[in-house]
Amino acid sequence: HRMTPKLSLMWGQTIADQTIDQNWLEEIGPKATATLSKPLIIFTSEMQQGRMKTHLLFFFLGLTLMTSMIIY
Repeated sequence: HRMTPKLSLMWGQTIADQTIDQNWLEEIGPKATATLSKPLIIFTSEMQQGRMKTHLLFFFLGLTLMTSMIIY
């Protein structure tokens, strides 16, 4: 009569261990990668937007200068 409760407890412990392991692996893997990568992604995105504005500014200044040199 001890076999059924023992098997139930062992089965419950196995499921609990697997659930904890799965949650831990999820936290350490994909979620940690996303959390660590987000600040770098934001920094890079902002930096590239600033560069693009600078490149466009110099392009239009050069275009204006060349156009004015050709006209006059």
